[in-house]
Amino acid sequence: MKKYSQYFLSRKFFENFPNLFWKKLYSFFVSHSSFEIADLEALKTFEQEKKTPLFLSERNSLIEQFILNGFFLSNNITLPSHSFGSKTIFLFKIKELLYFFKLFFTNNNSKSENKITSVFATMESAGLFIEKKSPFNSIFFKISQKGLFVIPITFLWNKSLSIRKKDWLKPFLGKYNIWSTFLELFLFLIGRRTLTIRIGLPVKIKLFENHNHFYATLNKILQNEKKKIVGVAIKNWFELRTETLAELAFSEDFKLKESEKNIKEIETKFSPFFAEKTAVFTKKLLKKQFSKIVVNHQELDNLRKLVSNHKINVVFLPTHKSYFDFFILFSILYNKKITLPLVVSGNNLSFFPLGIFLRKTGVFFIRRSLKNSQSYKKAFFTYLKTTIKSGYNIEFFPEGGRTRSGRVRNARTGILKMLAKIKKETKRRIYIIPVSISYEKLKEIESYEQEIKNGKEPEKTNFFSKIKSLFTSKYGPAYIRFGSPMYLGNKITSEFANELSFRQEKETIITFSSVIASFLVLNRSISGLDLTQKTIFITKLLKQQQNIHISKALEMAEINVPRLIQRLSKTGKIIYLADNSDKFMLSSKFEKEFLFYKNSLAFALVPFLIKITKNQEIKDFFKTFFSTLIKGFKKEDKAILNEKYPMWFSDFIFKFFMDYIKLLIIILEILISRETPTTFFSTKK
Repeated sequence: MKKYSQYFLSRKFFENFPNLFWKKLYSFFVSHSSFEIADLEALKTFEQEKKTPLFLSERNSLIEQFILNGFFLSNNITLPSHSFGSKTIFLFKIKELLYFFKLFFTNNNSKSENKITSVFATMESAGLFIEKKSPFNSIFFKISQKGLFVIPITFLWNKSLSIRKKDWLKPFLGKYNIWSTFLELFLFLIGRRTLTIRIGLPVKIKLFENHNHFYATLNKILQNEKKKIVGVAIKNWFELRTETLAELAFSEDFKLKESEKNIKEIETKFSPFFAEKTAVFTKKLLKKQFSKIVVNHQELDNLRKLVSNHKINVVFLPTHKSYFDFFILFSILYNKKITLPLVVSGNNLSFFPLGIFLRKTGVFFIRRSLKNSQSYKKAFFTYLKTTIKSGYNIEFFPEGGRTRSGRVRNARTGILKMLAKIKKETKRRIYIIPVSISYEKLKEIESYEQEIKNGKEPEKTNFFSKIKSLFTSKYGPAYIRFGSPMYLGNKITSEFANELSFRQEKETIITFSSVIASFLVLNRSISGLDLTQKTIFITKLLKQQQNIHISKALEMAEINVPRLIQRLSKTGKIIYLADNSDKFMLSSKFEKEFLFYKNSLAFALVPFLIKITKNQEIKDFFKTFFSTLIKGFKKEDKAILNEKYPMWFSDFIFKFFMDYIKLLIIILEILISRETPTTFFSTKK
């Protein structure tokens, strides 16, 4: 058997940067690169768990191996003991170079007998995997005895995975278009391209007896991992259009011009470059508009692992309170290295110039109603199916529009039913991620009262003035939470839709604004000291409850309440009763605005209403009534409340729900005065 000491030594990963030049070179690449790591901790624990991973890359590139080597060193990851990558001899220190020559002229093969801790190989070296007599098969055989864990590593110099013809390069480069083409390298150096390095989740496979199948399996793992890169165009917009059109052509009632028109009305024109620049701009914009955006990092880590599984599609379903919802979720997913979804939006936003911008960032459109055109409905379903089959994740707002009340509304199930049908036809696994986005302050609330009274005007009316108003205002913190994944079954039931809405509202952060607004709306007058003490009491009470999340601002109520009172007084939102009085009241002009914030607290306070209600029959009735009306409450939800609670608290709770109880009384009076609800409605007609 041949000696391979020289082979491994010449391709080894260096244990330290040989000198300052190489360290600076690595820093240059890192500053122009984006690392996406599905699970960093898993990479560090392989040696402790006595597992031997195979780090698998696509190309036999010295530069790529050099960057990977630097990443391992920077993150304290055990270096591969055996490398089948590029020759790295010129990176060695002088003593290692001398040792290499010593091995070359002697029979010493101690290096080849090193313990195999991990292996690095590239798909470009196909002979390693396919040739039966390949000496490296013995190494793969050894590590596969405990189970072969493949870690796919992707270096992407261009986020469009579609094949692009570059015939003009053939005279210079030939048919084999390696990564270092003049075009890509030039674009990288001038900053038009950002190198993306993605290290995926470990995939356990068996060592096939058929070497061709083994090689094909490894290649499939690597290609699937590419689809999970943030902002990647798995298929460009033209391919999505063509594949949708091709599938529609199998229909007996297919009409070419009508189908083309429908698809053009629907389609996205997602651009990885445009999305990347938008993410940079959006991050700066949100940082300017909001004091902070609070997100749970553990939820992000879990989400990152979930979307890294190439066998599933993830559907993000956020609550909808503001136009900022889209930008906040887009920015967080992109900048936290979580695979971006394509977004379904109502076609009321497809007007010029907003429609062009949204299509470029991955939005495709749907009509508000699909009843009048079966051909359009079929085209949309087929387009949605094509995106799912391609591997894209999806995002849409299940409420159908922004809430005007502050509460989460019923989930519309039209697109969910389509997804369930697509899942059944394509055999893809689809998971739903409920997302809750809440705000301490929203500019849009000021216009909601007019919209309720006079109807909502088209989005394109006064578009630029709306944008100016929206982006010139300052906001407080925004909060975003990602709920537990829900597996999408083959059928969407009302129970599933209710559970989705429940999780959306239950994950909502209880804001400082919602508690303060509740006291101001429900009290004719209140002093600053009284408001502070009651806010502190409510905060402590809410912290004791299960599955209730409160904002940091509430935990610092003794500082934040006096500051807020000063701001509200300056803006005229509260009015002091007399010059020397410490009591104030909410201005009637802003009552509707504060009701919006108050309503977002309802789901957390319903259990207290039921707890302090003495009559058991009324308790049971309240459970049924409020579990239907308030999405974030279930009958089994219980409040933790000390029997020695202050008297004002019970008054506060009953006042809080008085409007709901009045609504209940009206409904009961209608039902009693008529034989059935049907009779009532027919009479009104």
